[in-house]
Amino acid sequence: MTREHGIKFVAAADYLITSVTALADDNVRGALLETAMAHKRRIFVPHGALVGLDTLWEQRHRLAEVTITFRKHPKNLDFAESGVDPAIVQGPTVLYDGPARGIAPLFPRNINTMITCALATVGLDRCRAVLIADPALDKAYAEVEAIGHDGSRIATWNEQPATGVSGNDMLASIIGSVRAAAGRAPGLAFV
Repeated sequence: MTREHGIKFVAAADYLITSVTALADDNVRGALLETAMAHKRRIFVPHGALVGLDTLWEQRHRLAEVTITFRKHPKNLDFAESGVDPAIVQGPTVLYDGPARGIAPLFPRNINTMITCALATVGLDRCRAVLIADPALDKAYAEVEAIGHDGSRIATWNEQPATGVSGNDMLASIIGSVRAAAGRAPGLAFV
């Protein structure tokens, strides 16, 4: 939807992109940003399963390397674009290990959080993305390790039951992102 209609959306209103993988395409992202700036609009990127996005974003200038690893049961992966036969997955299998930009066209429905992590930190070409399919898993895992130029380390871990190609906290994540984009509710707010 973002590829086909995103520019029209952001020309008319602020836009919360729920299929963040579209932003892995430099042309799409550039056109959206150009349109947003021209129309004084905002583009919101939801955090998804990315625990600690605020810290990663705040520290991005200090980061030397970032790795985001997903571990999922093969039934929770959409292999349609990957060219990989899911039947090969008999045990833990690394399906991808490389720059986040490279995984985007292979598993576009599964890696929104990886693209969010890359865009928020060291970029699509420097952020390492690792996708592991494991038929023994009954949950989905998202791990981030970010190493600073000074040797500092940020590490997060998210474990959750998987539903379809997403974790079960996807709806809560989207609702939280909408609320944050719309403004803070009365009461205690962490900023």
